[in-house]
Amino acid sequence: MHDAGRPPSGGCSRRKPPATDGTSASSTGTNPTSQVCSTCGVLDGPKPLNVRTWTCGACGTRHDRDLNAARNTLAAGRTSKMQRDAAQP
Repeated sequence: MHDAGRPPSGGCSRRKPPATDGTSASSTGTNPTSQVCSTCGVLDGPKPLNVRTWTCGACGTRHDRDLNAARNTLAAGRTSKMQRDAAQP
């Protein structure tokens, strides 16, 4: 008898993401996105988690920690996609 509450072996983890070309991007956790200035690219170094805003020592841009990390993550994703697109025949 089949258990209706349990997905078949493999489940959702082997399905393509909806509305995409089947590729996905992931962060390895090694890119310090909240420590790099999204304006000039300088690595400003680690900060305690309670520091929510910081000013880049190189260019003087004031950053919200989460927004800066999001900008850096988006830029990395766009770069990765451009590299994949350029590598395809």
